Amino acid sequence: MLPHYVYPDTEVFVTHHHSYGTPRFVALSEWVSKGRLELVLTDVTTREVEVRLREAVHDDCMLQRQFVDKAAVLRNTVTQQAAITALSEEELFAELWSQLETFLATV
Repeated sequence: MLPHYVYPDTEVFVTHHHSYGTPRFVALSEWVSKGRLELVLTDVTTREVEVRLREAVHDDCMLQRQFVDKAAVLRNTVTQQAAITALSEEELFAELWSQLETFLATV
């Protein structure tokens, strides 16, 4: 039996918040590893995923900055320093993009 080809749309990645440990991504990986499916990601989809991931990282960093601005008392605590430390959009994007590359390398 020949494998079926799956061309995931950008929304698949966005809907699952680029979290490759979700049950659907895990199931997809299992089906690919068993030879039931073959995952095909086009250049257009890859670029769209990149743009949407950058937008999501930017939006989340903006939300975190708003939180920091409003959480003035937390600045006085040692235990919450990580929560109020400014996030690097480029570092976050690089980490999340690496997770995508790892996922794609395993399927």
